[in-house]
Amino acid sequence: MAALAERVHINLPLHPETASHLIAPKGKFNNKTSKSQRISSKFGSQKVAASRMYSSARWNSGRDLTYTPRSLYDTPMMPGDAAFHEGTQENLGRFLYGGRQLGLTRDEEQFTAIILTHDRDEGVKNIIEKLRDCPFLNKVIIVWNNRQRRPSGNWPEIHVPVEFILAEKNSLNSRFLPYDRIETEAVVSIDDDMDVGQPELTFGFRMWRENRDRVVGYPERFHRFKDGQPMYGLSLSCEHSMILTSFAFVHKEFLFEYSHNQHPSILAYVDKHRNCEDIAMNFLVSHLMRRPPLKVTKKTHWSTGTPSGLSSRGSHYRERDECIRMFSQIYGYNPLFGEPEN
Repeated sequence: MAALAERVHINLPLHPETASHLIAPKGKFNNKTSKSQRISSKFGSQKVAASRMYSSARWNSGRDLTYTPRSLYDTPMMPGDAAFHEGTQENLGRFLYGGRQLGLTRDEEQFTAIILTHDRDEGVKNIIEKLRDCPFLNKVIIVWNNRQRRPSGNWPEIHVPVEFILAEKNSLNSRFLPYDRIETEAVVSIDDDMDVGQPELTFGFRMWRENRDRVVGYPERFHRFKDGQPMYGLSLSCEHSMILTSFAFVHKEFLFEYSHNQHPSILAYVDKHRNCEDIAMNFLVSHLMRRPPLKVTKKTHWSTGTPSGLSSRGSHYRERDECIRMFSQIYGYNPLFGEPEN
């Protein structure tokens, strides 16, 4: 449909944001301690001539499953030492003590933390506490996947709003819905058993700002081939082609693409098997942008070691092998790019 629309010059309709069904412990939001300055992204402010130069040929070929992202345009930031290079004139100014520093090449911005959970209340509370006073954090959104009960008891109140959204159904796809409560372009997806550190978050956000068209994050995986069939694997070869969305930054535009333009069979597979939503997102972004994900280094362990996680099932890796094979058949090829670790 997208390829046909491109050829006959029909604009496909823009999909609206997903309406959020807000819930809260004790029936109301307090957030009395929310005191930081919150900055909403100016969606579409980065549109440049690249939309006319590249988008048609780059994103809408005959086999594309999706159409051109409407607000995702990459404008690389100047390197940090540009102020000291002769001839650099962009946004230079004199600051305290008379030193020359490079001003922002983009508007100041923040990120939204999205945590999908079902019944790990203590794990989510622990993450919220670790996000207290985190720089650049705009809001924490808890996507509540448990339709049988509501959050109850006391929950941490930090320097930014903490909001609970009730998912329409218990689905891993709920973590990638473009909720109307997301006010930033940057979204960091966090599993409810993840060990989160603020230095990793702020560094990852900085790297995402320079690579807005990629999945940027920490736990990495790669795909390999055995007897001509693609398979899922741990990154023992110092290469990666996927970043798990258990701790990863993505642009909000990719949430629209995943939820509204991802192949229906892939969304149905994720719902049926409760697996592979992270692989599906990596397939989609690599397919659209023709670039590999970006791994950044985390100095501590990944998760709290919850034994009841989906990855602890004995069939987990066999299912992910099947995911890669099935997704490759649907796409008509395997769009994942391998990249050596630096």
